Amino acid sequence: MKRRRQEGVDIKELIECLEAWAGRCPLCQWRGGPNPWHDISQCQREEAGQIIEQVRDIQKGLKFERFSCCYHCGIPQGICDQWQQMEETGWWEAVAEGRCQYFGLVVEVVCTLFTKGNDEEVEEVYHWMKRMGVDIYRKASVHRWYGKRVEWGGLEASGLV
Repeated sequence: MKRRRQEGVDIKELIECLEAWAGRCPLCQWRGGPNPWHDISQCQREEAGQIIEQVRDIQKGLKFERFSCCYHCGIPQGICDQWQQMEETGWWEAVAEGRCQYFGLVVEVVCTLFTKGNDEEVEEVYHWMKRMGVDIYRKASVHRWYGKRVEWGGLEASGLV
């Protein structure tokens, strides 16, 4: 019972975070400032180009495991509007008129964390990745982990979440 309650809290917090970042430039949102309401590709900050390159690199090498997440945004299918659960089997299927409300967001935020996060935040994530068996010095290992299916908050998710 306690575990289920915690899973519900985890999912609620994830949705709140996604909503807080949606529609905003992750770099400007992270660093603060008067106007984060633009895409990172339109950002005037010097570091934006570096983050965009990292996003492209990850997107090229990223292959999500089956059923791990929405293949467009990397979040659990149970949260993304692109998917609906089939009553008969419990599996997920793409909704013809559905749209991914967080397209590209998670990869952009992760790249921003590694570029502009403080050392303590970055070290915490690296430590966690190492505990999960990720060779953080090998790009292929990191990309494989990002796409790996994990149980999270009672949902199937990717390592990105």
